[in-house]
Amino acid sequence: MHKLTVITLLLSFLLFGCKKKTNSSTPTSVTVYVSGYEKVGASYIAKYWKNGVENILAGGGVANGIFVSGSDIYVCGQQFNGAITTAKYWKNGTAINLTNGTNSAVANAITVVNNNIYVAGWEQIGGVKIGKYWKNGVETIIANNNEDLEVNSIFVTPTNDIYIAGVTYNNATYHSKIFKNGTGTQLESSSKSSSAYSVFVNGSDVYVAGRNTLVTQGLASYWKNGSATSLTTDTRPETVRSVIVSGADVYACGSRLNASGNYETRYWKNGLATSLTTGATDAEAFSIALNGSDIYLAGYENSGSTAVAKFWKNGTATNLSTGANLSKATGIVVN
Repeated sequence: MHKLTVITLLLSFLLFGCKKKTNSSTPTSVTVYVSGYEKVGASYIAKYWKNGVENILAGGGVANGIFVSGSDIYVCGQQFNGAITTAKYWKNGTAINLTNGTNSAVANAITVVNNNIYVAGWEQIGGVKIGKYWKNGVETIIANNNEDLEVNSIFVTPTNDIYIAGVTYNNATYHSKIFKNGTGTQLESSSKSSSAYSVFVNGSDVYVAGRNTLVTQGLASYWKNGSATSLTTDTRPETVRSVIVSGADVYACGSRLNASGNYETRYWKNGLATSLTTGATDAEAFSIALNGSDIYLAGYENSGSTAVAKFWKNGTATNLSTGANLSKATGIVVN
């Protein structure tokens, strides 16, 4: 073989073979957004963390949920004004009030679809918790026969169908309920107590997650198109706080009350439970997110007697607060 040919082949390998190898091993950057709060003395401080870096939100209060659209960061929650709480959301740190402070109100969930901002929660009027959502700041009341309705979650489809999950209270019993475009459906019979905390829509399938209660035992459950699936595998009380679906896989997160009387963080994939904490101290997960095959949870774990806000990635915990004050993480988004 001529020397020139050998040199040409060697250069081709260096230019193309090495370049291909380098590209295939290039890591993909991930940004983790977490909402939450810290209690300092008697004051609550609403905040979110971006890749672990704290951002304090104006006006104080509690942050209950987070959503990211492009470069915009949306957080919802409530601000304390004496004994009254004002429902609000923040866009890139700027606060927008949803209620006027006359009655106590809470904003529990937020999403952005087709450039419209949806926030879900409730306002207590005349001793009754009135479920509602706000679209771009304009409220819509969810009719519930003048019974208490705590709205916990909202999902809006690309075709603008609005799903609301919440808990009603009547006859001394809690009931899980799902609303589609204002029309409500109770998920369990009136004789059984149940609670709904999260809703997720995957194609034509509607998933609602929460808890069924049989006597004093809480059964971690989710409903698919109204049909219940229990995730509890023993006699210990469990609760699902968040549900998300990817393809044919159903993921949920929440907590289990162990025999020592402490909550332990866990998640379920297709019904199989994985505990992330030992249960030596209280720990709970309130929100779940996926990024490829990676599973993220947001919540807290007690360090001594103080709750430490944290998130878990595939079971590995990252602390978001120092433990100097009570702090909890309430929502998570990964992109």
